[in-house]
Amino acid sequence: MKITKQYIAGFVDGEGYFGIVRKTHKECTDGFYYTPVLKITQVTKNDEVLKKIKEFIGYGNFSFDKRNINPNGADKSNLEIRGMTRVLPVAKILLPELIVKAKQAQTVIDFCELDKASLTRQELSTQRDKLYHQIKLLNRRGPVETKREGTPQV
Repeated sequence: MKITKQYIAGFVDGEGYFGIVRKTHKECTDGFYYTPVLKITQVTKNDEVLKKIKEFIGYGNFSFDKRNINPNGADKSNLEIRGMTRVLPVAKILLPELIVKAKQAQTVIDFCELDKASLTRQELSTQRDKLYHQIKLLNRRGPVETKREGTPQV
Protein backbone atom coordinates (compact mmCIF):
# COMPACT_ATOMS: atom_id res chain seq x y z
CA MET A 1 0.00 0.00 0.00
CA LYS A 2 1.41 3.36 -1.02
CA ILE A 3 0.51 6.28 1.25
CA THR A 4 0.18 9.62 -0.55
CA LYS A 5 -1.43 12.92 0.38
CA GLN A 6 -4.34 12.00 -1.90
CA TYR A 7 -4.79 8.69 -0.08
CA ILE A 8 -4.70 10.41 3.31
CA ALA A 9 -7.20 13.04 2.12
CA GLY A 10 -9.58 10.31 1.00
CA PHE A 11 -9.18 8.59 4.33
CA VAL A 12 -9.81 11.85 6.22
CA ASP A 13 -12.90 12.53 4.08
CA GLY A 14 -14.29 9.14 5.03
CA GLU A 15 -13.00 8.45 8.54
CA GLY A 16 -11.58 11.76 9.74
CA TYR A 17 -12.48 14.83 11.72
CA PHE A 18 -11.11 18.36 11.63
CA GLY A 19 -12.19 20.30 14.65
CA ILE A 20 -11.43 22.96 17.21
CA VAL A 21 -11.53 21.87 20.84
CA ARG A 22 -12.32 24.38 23.57
CA LYS A 23 -10.91 23.53 27.00
CA THR A 24 -11.51 25.41 30.21
CA HIS A 25 -8.40 26.73 31.88
CA LYS A 26 -8.57 29.08 34.85
CA GLU A 27 -5.25 30.77 34.02
CA CYS A 28 -6.39 31.87 30.53
CA THR A 29 -7.77 35.37 30.06
CA ASP A 30 -11.14 34.12 28.80
CA GLY A 31 -11.20 31.11 31.14
CA PHE A 32 -10.59 28.68 28.29
CA TYR A 33 -8.34 28.03 25.32
CA TYR A 34 -8.80 26.53 21.87
CA THR A 35 -6.74 23.95 20.06
CA PRO A 36 -7.20 22.57 16.53
CA VAL A 37 -7.37 18.82 16.07
CA LEU A 38 -7.28 16.28 13.25
CA LYS A 39 -8.51 12.84 14.26
CA ILE A 40 -8.89 9.71 12.18
CA THR A 41 -10.69 6.70 13.63
CA GLN A 42 -10.62 3.19 12.22
CA VAL A 43 -11.70 -0.28 13.34
CA THR A 44 -8.70 -1.70 15.21
CA LYS A 45 -8.33 -4.73 12.94
CA ASN A 46 -7.39 -2.24 10.17
CA ASP A 47 -5.09 -0.06 12.29
CA GLU A 48 -2.03 -0.66 10.09
CA VAL A 49 -3.30 2.09 7.76
CA LEU A 50 -3.32 4.63 10.62
CA LYS A 51 0.21 3.63 11.59
CA LYS A 52 1.37 4.18 8.00
CA ILE A 53 -0.38 7.57 7.87
CA LYS A 54 1.34 8.59 11.11
CA GLU A 55 4.68 7.49 9.65
CA PHE A 56 4.02 9.49 6.45
CA ILE A 57 3.04 12.66 8.38
CA GLY A 58 5.85 12.22 10.89
CA TYR A 59 3.88 12.70 14.09
CA GLY A 60 0.57 12.11 15.82
CA ASN A 61 -0.74 10.15 18.77
CA PHE A 62 -1.87 6.62 18.03
CA SER A 63 -4.24 5.02 20.52
CA PHE A 64 -6.78 2.25 21.00
CA ASP A 65 -10.20 3.29 22.20
CA LYS A 66 -12.08 0.45 23.86
CA ARG A 67 -14.69 2.89 25.19
CA ASN A 68 -15.71 4.03 21.72
CA ILE A 69 -16.98 0.76 20.25
CA ASN A 70 -18.57 0.85 16.82
CA PRO A 71 -21.98 -0.77 16.13
CA ASN A 72 -20.51 -4.16 15.16
CA GLY A 73 -18.72 -4.40 18.51
CA ALA A 74 -15.14 -3.91 17.27
CA ASP A 75 -12.67 -1.69 19.11
CA LYS A 76 -11.45 1.46 17.39
CA SER A 77 -7.99 2.85 16.81
CA ASN A 78 -7.32 6.58 16.64
CA LEU A 79 -4.67 8.78 15.12
CA GLU A 80 -4.87 12.25 16.61
CA ILE A 81 -2.90 15.38 15.81
CA ARG A 82 -3.38 18.44 18.04
CA GLY A 83 -2.04 21.95 18.15
CA MET A 84 -1.59 24.73 15.64
CA THR A 85 1.99 23.93 14.68
CA ARG A 86 1.08 20.31 13.91
CA VAL A 87 -2.43 20.53 12.44
CA LEU A 88 -1.85 23.59 10.23
CA PRO A 89 0.76 22.08 7.88
CA VAL A 90 -1.25 18.86 7.50
CA ALA A 91 -4.47 20.79 6.81
CA LYS A 92 -2.72 22.94 4.18
CA ILE A 93 -1.26 19.89 2.41
CA LEU A 94 -4.56 17.98 2.42
CA LEU A 95 -6.93 20.88 1.59
CA PRO A 96 -6.58 20.72 -2.23
CA GLU A 97 -7.35 16.98 -2.14
CA LEU A 98 -10.30 17.03 0.31
CA ILE A 99 -13.94 16.92 -0.78
CA VAL A 100 -16.18 16.22 2.22
CA LYS A 101 -13.94 17.82 4.87
CA ALA A 102 -12.59 20.75 2.78
CA LYS A 103 -14.64 23.41 4.60
CA GLN A 104 -13.60 22.03 7.99
CA ALA A 105 -9.93 22.03 6.96
CA GLN A 106 -10.21 25.61 5.68
CA THR A 107 -11.85 26.70 8.94
CA VAL A 108 -9.01 25.13 10.93
CA ILE A 109 -6.47 26.86 8.68
CA ASP A 110 -8.25 30.20 9.17
CA PHE A 111 -8.26 29.58 12.92
CA CYS A 112 -4.55 28.78 13.04
CA GLU A 113 -3.65 31.82 10.97
CA LEU A 114 -5.54 34.28 13.21
CA ASP A 115 -2.36 34.80 15.22
CA LYS A 116 -0.73 36.34 12.13
CA ALA A 117 -3.48 38.96 11.85
CA SER A 118 -3.11 42.33 13.54
CA LEU A 119 -6.03 41.95 15.93
CA THR A 120 -6.67 43.24 19.40
CA ARG A 121 -7.08 40.67 22.14
CA GLN A 122 -10.86 41.17 22.02
CA GLU A 123 -11.00 40.84 18.22
CA LEU A 124 -8.86 37.70 18.37
CA SER A 125 -11.13 36.19 21.01
CA THR A 126 -14.24 37.06 18.96
CA GLN A 127 -12.80 35.55 15.77
CA ARG A 128 -11.69 32.37 17.54
CA ASP A 129 -15.14 31.96 19.05
CA LYS A 130 -16.76 32.55 15.64
CA LEU A 131 -14.60 29.90 13.95
CA TYR A 132 -15.16 27.48 16.83
CA HIS A 133 -18.94 27.75 16.37
CA GLN A 134 -18.58 27.61 12.57
CA ILE A 135 -16.72 24.30 12.68
CA LYS A 136 -19.23 22.88 15.15
CA LEU A 137 -21.95 23.58 12.57
CA LEU A 138 -19.88 22.05 9.78
CA ASN A 139 -19.29 18.90 11.82
CA ARG A 140 -22.95 18.34 12.67
CA ARG A 141 -24.22 15.04 11.40
CA GLY A 142 -26.53 15.20 8.42
CA PRO A 143 -26.37 15.53 4.64
CA VAL A 144 -22.96 16.48 3.30
CA GLU A 145 -21.75 17.91 0.03
CA THR A 146 -19.63 15.31 -1.76
CA LYS A 147 -19.15 17.01 -5.13
CA ARG A 148 -16.14 19.18 -5.96
CA GLU A 149 -16.99 22.60 -7.33
CA GLY A 150 -16.65 22.60 -11.08
CA THR A 151 -17.08 18.82 -11.29
CA PRO A 152 -19.75 17.89 -13.82
CA GLN A 153 -22.66 15.93 -12.42
CA VAL A 154 -23.11 12.46 -13.86
